[in-house]
Amino acid sequence: MNPRRWPYLAIIAAAALACTQKEIVPGVTDSTFVNAMVKLRRLPLGGGLDPTARRITRDAILQRYGLDSAKLESAAKALADDPDRAAAIWQAIERAATIPPPAPNTGTQPPTGQPPQ
Repeated sequence: MNPRRWPYLAIIAAAALACTQKEIVPGVTDSTFVNAMVKLRRLPLGGGLDPTARRITRDAILQRYGLDSAKLESAAKALADDPDRAAAIWQAIERAATIPPPAPNTGTQPPTGQPPQ
């Protein structure tokens, strides 16, 4: 595993542990909500994607976590009834979203544990 990814993975693990696995609404746990929201927050804003590409990407992210927009909205509304839980979840989202995702291995450096050729 690439050592540069450790801080990112540690933050994600801490966020997941900080959130309980109790469901917000049926089929949506805290960690599912956090992970989906982090991915959604990382979508480019403004002119980065045309509206159709943005919608397709958003739907793909939601589908990856077994969600749709209605289920995500339902979970967000349910969190309004539990402000302490909502605050903890939003803090986990903020922490995870502010850590940049690891850069892909572009081939300029050998993968960890392998000598340069």
